[in-house]
Amino acid sequence: MKYILHIFFYLLLLPSISSFTGGSGTSSDPYNITSCNQLQNMSSNLTAHYQLSSNIDCDISPYNTGAGFVPIGFCNDFSPCPSDDAFMGSLEGNNFTIYGLYINNNSKSSVGLFGATYYANISNIRLENINILANYSVGGIVGYNHYGYIENIFTQGSLSGGNHVGGLIGTTFYSSIDNSISNSIISAENYIGGLVGSHGSRHGFIGGTINNSYSRGSVSGNFSVGGLIGYNVGFSTVLNSYSTSDVVGINNTGGLVGINDYSGEIRNSFSTGVVSGGVSGSFIGENRNFSTVVNSYVFNSSQNPILTIGYDMNGSTLVNAQTDISYFYNDTNQPFNGIWNPSIWSFSGNSLPELVSNRINSNSATSAASLFPHTSIFLPLLLIVWYFI
Repeated sequence: MKYILHIFFYLLLLPSISSFTGGSGTSSDPYNITSCNQLQNMSSNLTAHYQLSSNIDCDISPYNTGAGFVPIGFCNDFSPCPSDDAFMGSLEGNNFTIYGLYINNNSKSSVGLFGATYYANISNIRLENINILANYSVGGIVGYNHYGYIENIFTQGSLSGGNHVGGLIGTTFYSSIDNSISNSIISAENYIGGLVGSHGSRHGFIGGTINNSYSRGSVSGNFSVGGLIGYNVGFSTVLNSYSTSDVVGINNTGGLVGINDYSGEIRNSFSTGVVSGGVSGSFIGENRNFSTVVNSYVFNSSQNPILTIGYDMNGSTLVNAQTDISYFYNDTNQPFNGIWNPSIWSFSGNSLPELVSNRINSNSATSAASLFPHTSIFLPLLLIVWYFI
């Protein structure tokens, strides 16, 4: 009987003392994550596959003091990122939420939940109440994203830093971002966006894509500041997306994009935020080097710059201005009608469109962490009982 009880208590303790709550790290059997400590342990294997099995609270010691959470993967060489340093696996969030991600290191680059990713897949995660201060390539979910796929991510909180700072991703090359939202307060220096700081490379001919995504909150900085993207460049495309972020900058400031450069393309998109700053436009700060804007709109309130594009090198780009915000509530208007997929976008008729899939977590899955939420108390009691059996 004594040995049976020992086995029973060991099984109860196992999820808490092991690196992960089950799984083998393969794509068909990912490691299960139920705590911030296990989330941090992803750094021990940058090629494995993971999934969240419960909501995660990172507003706990040691992750909410000092430098805070250590980003998973890193990159010091930005062209391209060395694959052996970056995260190359996957994280499936199962629509669970990570609360209180805190990172405080103003000298560090490649900073976010993931510092750097390379051919990684990250999906269905909410990050709420994030607080990040860093230097270069700073984002809520990923600091530096290379050849990755990001889908159905929500970030909310505050971010500040130097260059290439975004609510979702700081710097992204040749990657796809779908169905994602950032609602953040962002303050940095250059190349700053409500969703992405810089999207693409001026030296590349294979651009990335941002599709069915939007940003809210506020963005402020110096150069190349945009409500959705700071710098869209190198055949990178923005499709069916929008921003309501208020934007303040000194130069090249736009409601959707700060600078659209080197064959960057914006299609079927709109912005509604208030913009102020030098060489600013209510939609784009500067459009140049064969970049295009197609079927796109802006809410041009009395507080916005007269020009929809602050400076247009191409000379003939047209952005359609609307003075009634309710224009964007109606899915029979452009840029929506016949283009924005009703299975992806929801229109209520009295507010801006919302993503259908990106909702607050309603997952009711039960994990070891949810069964034993007060592990710090529970484990010592178990050990005491075990000792006297």
